[in-house]
Amino acid sequence: SSVDKYFQTDMPVLLGQMISQNMDVVEDTGSDLKMKVMHLFVKVLKDFQEGYQVEITKFKNKHVADGRRDPPYFLQYMIATANNCHQLKEYISRLKTQALGECRQQEETEFELQFTSISDEFENIAYCTTLMLADMVFMDLESFLVDLLTKKWLSSTQVIQTIDVTVRDYATDFQSLRPSYYNGLMSAMQHRVLVEYLRSLCTRRHTFKSHEDRKTAAKKIKTEAKKIASLFMELNSTSNPRHIAVLERVAELIEVKDTEYLDLEMQDLINKHPDMNADHMLALLSLRGDLNKSQAKQLVGRTKLGEDTPAESKKRPSGPAFFDDISMT
Repeated sequence: SSVDKYFQTDMPVLLGQMISQNMDVVEDTGSDLKMKVMHLFVKVLKDFQEGYQVEITKFKNKHVADGRRDPPYFLQYMIATANNCHQLKEYISRLKTQALGECRQQEETEFELQFTSISDEFENIAYCTTLMLADMVFMDLESFLVDLLTKKWLSSTQVIQTIDVTVRDYATDFQSLRPSYYNGLMSAMQHRVLVEYLRSLCTRRHTFKSHEDRKTAAKKIKTEAKKIASLFMELNSTSNPRHIAVLERVAELIEVKDTEYLDLEMQDLINKHPDMNADHMLALLSLRGDLNKSQAKQLVGRTKLGEDTPAESKKRPSGPAFFDDISMT
């Protein structure tokens, strides 16, 4: 069922009715018994959340294991599951107000923290559910993304066209998500597309033969980055088109003709993306084809990446951390 255009199931209503009926039973009893019941509800809700997340994950894994054929309305079920969390949060807010209105003053802080924690966990469950929806999109894109940074990619627009068509197709279904969940999902998908491009650049064993080859590839990376930004801006008004700058900076690193200017491009990339490590940079430099391993290591050694800095003391990115998602081991 749905309220207006957002899919959801009857589960939040049934859970709310169960709790309300139990509260009605103790309505005319003393406040001590009411508070004991309220403490019990807190425990029941936390146990429910734990089981709910487990069952959602099982549901998704079974769907994938069955070749994504069963159940036929998997996307709609998952969208409804995420939206359920919105209604559950609203119910928890009302329950918190009721608890705070009846509890003793010394219990207010405890109930405030407990119900806030429960509400936050429902939000986390919704977020995890939307990421599972993103997994479905990228399963469809997987066989095309492997062509990134290959000769086929350089001579064709198939990859970016497939990304465009696939994302638009799924976005139509995702319109049945609550707006905050839809926007969060689309932002996560843009991030993941950018990471897949960066992963290909960092892990493909490809070397450009000449400056012209580098220039051609850099131009294509910049063009497709702009198309990615345009796609997600069209589908999600909260999208940040500046996030594509990471691909543009990598393209500049690949394209720069004179190796003496490489230091500047490297420093710019490192300063803007402090989550990248020496292995990421070495991989990107190896794409150029005009540096041997020793020269590349020497260049990296002159940057902050060459310093032996403990991970916990490194500066964190002010924006999204793309390179943290790319393992080089």
